[in-house]
Amino acid sequence: MKRIVIGCLALLTAQLTMADNGFSIDEFTIEANGEKPIVQIKMNNDVVFSGFQFDLELPEGVSITKDAQDNYNVLAANRIRVFNELEETWIRTHNINCTQQPSGAYRVMVYSSTSANITGTTGTAVLRIQLMASDQVTTGTFTPKFTNIVMSQADETQYKPDDCSYTCNVTLSTPVTTLGYASFSWPKALDFTNSGLTAYIATSCNNSSMHLEPVTKVPANTGLILKGTAGSENTYPLETTNDESLDDVSENMLTSNTTGVYEVTTNNVYVLSNLDDGRPGFYLAKQGIHVGQYKSYLVLSENPARKGLSFDEAEGTVTEMVAPYQKPTTCNDYVDLQGRRVKNPEKGVYVVNGKKRIIK
Repeated sequence: MKRIVIGCLALLTAQLTMADNGFSIDEFTIEANGEKPIVQIKMNNDVVFSGFQFDLELPEGVSITKDAQDNYNVLAANRIRVFNELEETWIRTHNINCTQQPSGAYRVMVYSSTSANITGTTGTAVLRIQLMASDQVTTGTFTPKFTNIVMSQADETQYKPDDCSYTCNVTLSTPVTTLGYASFSWPKALDFTNSGLTAYIATSCNNSSMHLEPVTKVPANTGLILKGTAGSENTYPLETTNDESLDDVSENMLTSNTTGVYEVTTNNVYVLSNLDDGRPGFYLAKQGIHVGQYKSYLVLSENPARKGLSFDEAEGTVTEMVAPYQKPTTCNDYVDLQGRRVKNPEKGVYVVNGKKRIIK
């Protein structure tokens, strides 16, 4: 045990520098809230080492996963493990320790209680780590790096190679249905400029229609309707943005659901679905239905017994609210944004025959 403690402390105080030694990760891609890839950390060395440490910097929102025992998933590759043919299992030859530093970097230490050397060919994997990207990640290409690298030989001679970088691509995407639509919300601001999608917010609603407005750059936690290409389940790339110039979504009636699965408990919630005639639209949800995380839904202040809200494909920006056993009204009533008829409208925003009208 004393040998282990001395070895760990010795790794913290490097004395020499060697430019031909260090670590690398091949370029990889990770998707926000998607699959958790396992990437290999390769060690380059022109001399034999028995242990090392480094700080691994990851993009904000990207982290190392943990196992059931709350340990970081930093695993041994073949250079620090051997195969036991009798037990048919791999056995580590070195101990692995990983802690997160106040800076956010992960400090990884690999050492041997018996001063065993790290075997294998230089430039091959010595560790495997499993990563995940949360919904707070920023999309784009990053060049994080290994810092504070220390490599130790069995005689406790230490080397301190230069910092080294790698490339990481962080992505975000969303699927749409075969009919070309999806409801969506995300806890970071989004830019739909290069997405191939048209994004909408719902700005007004009366007894017969709901008006949709196209948007391009939206704040975080905005409830959206996305329109892509119908015919197949396509997946579209999305981009987060730090742009402070965002569209005004203050009139949006769609509710964003980014905190978790939402259970419908009232009779006035509408969710995106296929209507009885096969068209996409917002359908009155039954109590107990669950709205998935990162989706959006509509809540009306009153329940007018409407069955669904179907999209008007001709206009492309209007949904028609179809009530059972009655036709939508086509009168010239002024209706406020809460769906109430106004006999003598004054200054404000109103809906007349499904279209927004502003009285100044």
